Amino acid sequence: DSATAEPPASASLVPAAISSSVTQTLPAKSMFIQEVDVLAKDSKPVIQPDEGVSLKVESRDVSQTAGAYNDIPKFLQTLPGVIFDTDARNTYLVNGGNDMENLYVLNGVEIPNINHISTAGSSGGFVSIIDTDAVSSLTLHNQLYGSEYSGTLSSVLDIHTLIPEVNQRHGELSMGYAGAGFVMEAPMGNRIETMTQFRRSIVNYFTDD
Repeated sequence: DSATAEPPASASLVPAAISSSVTQTLPAKSMFIQEVDVLAKDSKPVIQPDEGVSLKVESRDVSQTAGAYNDIPKFLQTLPGVIFDTDARNTYLVNGGNDMENLYVLNGVEIPNINHISTAGSSGGFVSIIDTDAVSSLTLHNQLYGSEYSGTLSSVLDIHTLIPEVNQRHGELSMGYAGAGFVMEAPMGNRIETMTQFRRSIVNYFTDD
C-alpha cells in the first residue's frame, strides 16, 4: 500500500520568507501620503478664428514691394483679393466691396482714415499719413475678424507700430515721393527704450497747411 501526505488545511503553500514579506504591514507612524500637482502650460499663442485666412506681413515687405512706393495702402493693392479703381489715389477694394467698407485700426485704436488729401466719398487719398518705417507689422482681415473690432463689411486693417529693440541703437532715414523722415531707437538705462520718429510729408513742401 502507498500513502500520500497532504498538508494540513491551515498550512500555507507560500514559503515562509515570502509569506512574511507580503503580510507584513508598516506601523501607523511610518505611513504617509504624498501629493504631486502637475500644471501644464501651453506655450503656443492663442489662435484667432481668422488666423488661417488673414494676411499678415512685416513692414519690410511693404518697402521691398515694387510699385508700393513704401505706402501701406498701395502695398495692399498687390495682395490677392484686393484691387484698386484708379491710379490717382491709393484706394483699395477688398473682395468686391466698396472702399468705404474698410476699417483702419492703429495699435487697437480705430481711426476713420489714414491718408493725406482724402477724396470726398472715398477712404483713399494721395498718400498714407502712417510712416511705414515706424510700423512693425500689419494684418489685413479680409474675410473674418474678431469681436474687438466694430462692424465693417469688407476688411479690417490692423496696424502695429514698431517696438524698440532692447539695448540697441538703430536709425533709419527714408525719402520718397510721399515725403522724408527718420526713425531713431535708443535705450535709456537698462529698463527704458525710446523711439523717435519724424516725417515731413511732400504736401508740406507745396502748402503751409
